[in-house]
Amino acid sequence: MLVAFLVLAFGTLAIQHAVMASVDGTRRAGDRLRAERVARSLITAPIPLGPGSMAGSDQASQSGVMEGFAWSIRYEPLRLPFPTGADASGKPVDWVPRRMIVTVRLLPRSRSFLGAGRDPVVNLETIRLVRVSASDSARPEEGPP
Repeated sequence: MLVAFLVLAFGTLAIQHAVMASVDGTRRAGDRLRAERVARSLITAPIPLGPGSMAGSDQASQSGVMEGFAWSIRYEPLRLPFPTGADASGKPVDWVPRRMIVTVRLLPRSRSFLGAGRDPVVNLETIRLVRVSASDSARPEEGPP
């Protein structure tokens, strides 16, 4: 009788451990999906322009919190093998490419199960066009990125 009780107790502990691991995995997946949704909304948002914006500087950054996730955006110049300050005729260019790196930190959770050793961030990178001057010669099809 005691042996049957021990077998039942160990079986129950194993089932409980498996259920807790699946609950933790489901929560992690939900957090990751929410963080990716935040990152995608940040990467498609308009780029702020004005005094001190990234248009005139080599590097710029922004940070904040959205839906409980801490995020940061870095803008870096894109190193191209040709000059980007003027077109072939020598007129100043209205748009220059910038590398945009969006990082969203995931919520801290226990690292005892599946995600041990992984970095809890979502990173997205893209290239965006940034307006460097507001000239009247900009064509209508060249709207903001």
